[in-house]
Amino acid sequence: SEKNEKDFEPYLEENYDALKDVLGAPPREYSAPLGNQPAWVTRWLERRGINAYYFAGNSGMAPTQVWRDGIRDGTTIWAFPILHLGRDASLEEMQADRISAPLVRDWLLRIADFTADNHVARLVYSHPLGTAHFAAALQTWFQHTGDLRENGRFRWYTMASLADFLNNRRQVSWALDREGLKTLVLEAEHPDTLAHYTWMISRTKYQQPKLLSGAAVIRDSDGLWMITAGDCKALKISTEER
Repeated sequence: SEKNEKDFEPYLEENYDALKDVLGAPPREYSAPLGNQPAWVTRWLERRGINAYYFAGNSGMAPTQVWRDGIRDGTTIWAFPILHLGRDASLEEMQADRISAPLVRDWLLRIADFTADNHVARLVYSHPLGTAHFAAALQTWFQHTGDLRENGRFRWYTMASLADFLNNRRQVSWALDREGLKTLVLEAEHPDTLAHYTWMISRTKYQQPKLLSGAAVIRDSDGLWMITAGDCKALKISTEER
């Protein structure tokens, strides 16, 4: 709880040290019992370089930062809310509540399509115990996400890697400016690299963007112009209104 830090901190220390020995490196992600932890635990995690944890609150959201009583839980650590199927989050809960395998399969497929269509990230959470009953559903899901990946529309991430990206994103500075009546210019900078940062512009409103400087891949996807920067520190793109 919020009042027993002195009692429980030694157990966290032992757990952290044990995982560090097993992994051969400091752990960077955390899963709290029942999906919640006191604010002091979040601060404890952040001090040790852990930047991501799964979270039972903010259901349905993308990675976010948690606020309690008007105060943000840390500055570099990110919460990853769990997606739910009704009241169930993990596969073993779905099995216990007798959710049918076809319904679980369709839910997983819809999640993959939703993330691909909307270019967003979401967390599906479970334990190995729950996979046996839904093995066929998972195989279908992995096949589908593999097909989406082959088409450049889906990618798996670790929580820690996405948290790194979100923290690094704070160093990106960018702006959209008008040049004349119909020209839109995008300029972006990063002190190290803009690689993988992406901007989306409506395809119905703008013509195909042109690369003026820097490095980027420009492609048409889901009615959008996707401008994904390459390994460069500065980028300049222009496009014309239709």
